[in-house]
Amino acid sequence: MYYRYVGPWEKSHKIWRKLIDSCLQIGVFHQHSELFGIWYDDPMLVGKENQRYDLGIFLTEAKFDKNLLREKFGFQFTNLNGNYISYSYSGDFSNLEIAYLEFYKWLAENTKLKIANKPCIEIYKKFPPFYSQKDSEVDILIPIQSQD
Repeated sequence: MYYRYVGPWEKSHKIWRKLIDSCLQIGVFHQHSELFGIWYDDPMLVGKENQRYDLGIFLTEAKFDKNLLREKFGFQFTNLNGNYISYSYSGDFSNLEIAYLEFYKWLAENTKLKIANKPCIEIYKKFPPFYSQKDSEVDILIPIQSQD
């Protein structure tokens, strides 16, 4: 279940609040919930104001009516499919960009994997309001081409 946001990264916190508030209202959000984020666009290519970002929550245990959630909250639903290699980042959320750069560098220097032309996925395991921004935990999933 997710919301779509279009705009600059600096203002994306608004969609976080909207998602968390909606999930609290329907009882599917708690301290151990995991969220996912997908940035689709490079701001240098489309401009900051046109970046697309999906922010959602994994619903593994919840029983819910998809039609009601679409109508009442405007949620969309999807499955995250594909081949990915992951990197677990722990630390200050503001350093996430550095973690990406280091992970890409490690991939280039230590593997023969080829990056696929698909967006990366971020899985947010620890994040405010339950944890400090400095104690964030995020799994970064980089899309890779199939090895077949």
